[in-house]
Amino acid sequence: MHACINYFIADGEEAFQLLHKTVDWLKLVVYIDHDIAKQLHVSLHEMEQYLKGDYRIHLKEKSHVADHCILWALSDPKDKDFQVLDEFNGKDHTHNYICQQCKFIDDKLEEINNLLVNYKKSRESDKNRPVTESELEELEEKMGSFEDAVANARAMRNHFVRATRSHQSRQHAIKNLKQGWAYMTIDWAQKLDPLYFSETQRDYFGKSGLNIHIVHVLTVDKDGNLARWAFVHFFAGETQDSDCVTAILKHVDELLWMMGIEAYTIRLDNAGCYKASSTIATMFTLQAQKKLKTRIVGFSFSESQFGKSDADRDAAMIKKQSERLRARNKEQH
Repeated sequence: MHACINYFIADGEEAFQLLHKTVDWLKLVVYIDHDIAKQLHVSLHEMEQYLKGDYRIHLKEKSHVADHCILWALSDPKDKDFQVLDEFNGKDHTHNYICQQCKFIDDKLEEINNLLVNYKKSRESDKNRPVTESELEELEEKMGSFEDAVANARAMRNHFVRATRSHQSRQHAIKNLKQGWAYMTIDWAQKLDPLYFSETQRDYFGKSGLNIHIVHVLTVDKDGNLARWAFVHFFAGETQDSDCVTAILKHVDELLWMMGIEAYTIRLDNAGCYKASSTIATMFTLQAQKKLKTRIVGFSFSESQFGKSDADRDAAMIKKQSERLRARNKEQH
């Protein structure tokens, strides 16, 4: 099974590798000694582990620590339509505590930045050994790479904040499900290809295969227990666009009506065919024209590579079953 790559985490990991290389370079040009370089390497490892682990645990909807407060982080500082007012007027709670680990990250990044800036200044002011043009170009390149690395590391942190909030939204929706309502998670799975032997990644991407669209549905049965359904559509060559998604949702709408569902929420990711205005507008237009048999309560968008585990699990089961059938047919022949 070929899994999707979380580029926020991949870029974040690459950013920390670049920060380690920056420290090694400062040691190579003899601007810092071995002990300082070792201490910075240890700090960078601790920072990366904290962001990937404990930081996500510390995140809360409301927190007295600004770095851990989700509503504060996701509120627009200028546009009042996209902010939680209590976060800005201090009536609900104030951010009067500091997380030492979060501050440690900012301090260490600032320390490495200062080392780069001070080294550049020292080389430019060195009259005994004038700086060459190639040295200046290398310095500018290192400083530019450092800025990009810091931006990617912070983007990974921001990604974790959005993902945590997205997960909270999903939990809230499922917790408040009632009989006759459904929560749909939809996603395009990786293509299903004819496979007769082990193949390279290059050969895999060279084939067209069958596109699989998964609609995972959560409902509540008459006993109050969660019930799960999966609606799978296979396509051979069709474009994964707004029209295709709309057709799938209209078909699933009819199936849900036959199951006794009255209303549902649709959870999507940020793929263009999902977040396109044509997709959302068409679905609500069909509802207004009474061409849908059930009612759409709303659309919920998940953070990239988060919140689609239900659909991913269904896709994995389908692929595993196809592998079993292929193995069985191979044994028979």
